[in-house]
Amino acid sequence: MPSALRTRAPGSETSSLLRVVAIPIALWAFGIGDEFVLAQNPEQPVIAALGELDRWLDSSPEAAGWRVYLDSAQLRTQLVLGAKADPEVVLRILGRYAGDARGLDLPPFVEVRNALAVWLAALPAPPVERLVEAARSAKSIFLARTPSDLYWARLELAAAVERLETRLQGAGPEASGWRHYLKFEDLKGQLALPAPDLAALDAIHARFAAGYDGLGLVWFADVRQGLRRYLTTARLVGDAKLRGQYEQVLETLAQRLEAYQKAPGSEDAAGISAALGWLRDAGQAPWLVAAVQSQWSHPNVFITVSDRLVAARLSRTVDDVSPVQDCILGTALYGTAHTVGRIEGRLVPSDEAGIVDLLFQGTSATENVGYHGPATIHSSGTTHLGARKRLFLNADGVSSLPTVSEAVTSSTIHAIDTGGRAMVQRIAWKRAMRQKGLAEAIASEHAEARFNQRMDDEAEPLAARANDGFQKRFRRPLEDRKLFPESFRATTTPHSLTLSLLTLGETGLGAPTAPPEVAGAADLTLRTHESSLNNLSSAALAGVVLDEKRFDEIAAQYLALPARAGEGQDEENWSITFAPRQPVTVQFADGGFRVTIRGARYMNQGRDYPAMNVAARYRIETTPRGFRAVRQGALEVYPPRAAPGSGQQLSAREIALRNALQRRFGRFFEETLAPENLVIGKETQSPVELRLTRWETSGGWLVMAWEEVHGSAR
Repeated sequence: MPSALRTRAPGSETSSLLRVVAIPIALWAFGIGDEFVLAQNPEQPVIAALGELDRWLDSSPEAAGWRVYLDSAQLRTQLVLGAKADPEVVLRILGRYAGDARGLDLPPFVEVRNALAVWLAALPAPPVERLVEAARSAKSIFLARTPSDLYWARLELAAAVERLETRLQGAGPEASGWRHYLKFEDLKGQLALPAPDLAALDAIHARFAAGYDGLGLVWFADVRQGLRRYLTTARLVGDAKLRGQYEQVLETLAQRLEAYQKAPGSEDAAGISAALGWLRDAGQAPWLVAAVQSQWSHPNVFITVSDRLVAARLSRTVDDVSPVQDCILGTALYGTAHTVGRIEGRLVPSDEAGIVDLLFQGTSATENVGYHGPATIHSSGTTHLGARKRLFLNADGVSSLPTVSEAVTSSTIHAIDTGGRAMVQRIAWKRAMRQKGLAEAIASEHAEARFNQRMDDEAEPLAARANDGFQKRFRRPLEDRKLFPESFRATTTPHSLTLSLLTLGETGLGAPTAPPEVAGAADLTLRTHESSLNNLSSAALAGVVLDEKRFDEIAAQYLALPARAGEGQDEENWSITFAPRQPVTVQFADGGFRVTIRGARYMNQGRDYPAMNVAARYRIETTPRGFRAVRQGALEVYPPRAAPGSGQQLSAREIALRNALQRRFGRFFEETLAPENLVIGKETQSPVELRLTRWETSGGWLVMAWEEVHGSAR
């Protein structure tokens, strides 16, 4: 093993290295980092860091020894292979960089080490059956936190602060309120110091993590996460206990993975997620975090729409009269066209996007008067039309292609008036009959162009409205809060359009199994695994502070619970601070479901109350009037330390809080929940009403299916 390098002092000798590696972070800070990162292969940062390390080592007599010890030749061989590199070889080399040899904590070695860890996370993950072994073997590769790690955490935080500064500059009058509340100037002042005050940054982080409306937006979230990473890294640098904690977490993770592989359950999923969260916060084993998420992350939301429902929403009869003005072979034509037919919405099989064709079949009957020199020509025509307008749905939204059509026109000349001049009339008839075939071909082309334009004029606003709704109501709000699904896929068969989504959050798991099959016909089907809701709530509500009124709005909007604002409420307005982990969880099993809300703190009229969990359990029943969910027993309200059935006694203060929360949350978790019929397209002239025909839960999955109420489409 080579001795530690002593030729240069840490810091001054690495300025060139820091400048090189800082380039992508600087670009990211100015808003172009995404493009920069996407332009790189995952191994490129390793190549750059290894090159800097080689140049740094060149002036040292220990260079050859370090290169042999670190197996640099084998690493270069693997780098040439790129995505086909052997993960086990890369992991072994990473173990050398993460070893205890004196000097490996110097920045050039740390940069290669960290780049290797990130690259390893991008390489193919081990199969599911080897994840337990991978978790235990990771114990030997401990990434001690170093001053270099703290430097990059600080640089990342500074970049996030710059982005928020830019955003606030264009935010108008409300920006000053945010600056004051978030102590923004204090934050910038701390970052300007050689050694920021961690206690001061803790207080500022608490403001960013308060969870008030707006703080979930990406610009605030990036600063909050950057602060958390910086504070965590600062406290882990030189922490002698970290390695022991790391090994304990990995052992817990291995045990949870072993149990989850045998019988996937929500409790083990939560334990795995918590372990992955600890590893992420501690900057440990990113390759293992990525492997576990990738292998246990099947899509967890499926929405299927039948071809019948698509047809009901998009199909319609066409019967209208429009003016016609044309010029064919020098004859100016004026008249009317009576177009009759039908537009049908039809699904097109595709694995790349959801594709819907708007197909028109019909005829257009025209009555025309044409003027060509001294001749006035009276004619009629029939045009048989077929047209197609193609619509696409994918993660980017709704788009369309121009209409294409085919028309065949046949015409009849009824009379030609030349003002009584017989010879001119005979010549006009001969010319008209000679040019009739060509005129009909030109008329067909013109009819196609007119109908294409007309169908585009009608369908493009439809596509634009659909895309606008997708962007405003779904993609943009979720992206602004970093909640957009990690995977969004639309596919079509001749009989259905299916959206399959994967929501993970930072360290959540997806569905462990494929969704249940849905037998029989249904017009709309929802299959969602409990992980989707749990991951989404964790990302959206962890640590968030909500008062009762805002909680009511969210419960009605996202949990489909009845809105209760203003209904018999007293003047009290309680607030809840959600727990930092698993703030709201659902469990779907055995024909029912359980919802648990974890409050880390409650407030009412300026008084603080301790942590308390609130849970409601429902059983799904079928009645002559349809489905309903009936609450099983009273709400369970208990402190985290004393789960129901544990036998632990509550204090008088906890009992008083429990009684108060039972009353407050009882307004949301009613004894009976009965879903109403869905109405799609309320704002249109042809709404479609759907009734619930299936509502089941088992094995972590919720399945709901709806069918059209007979005669609802108009």
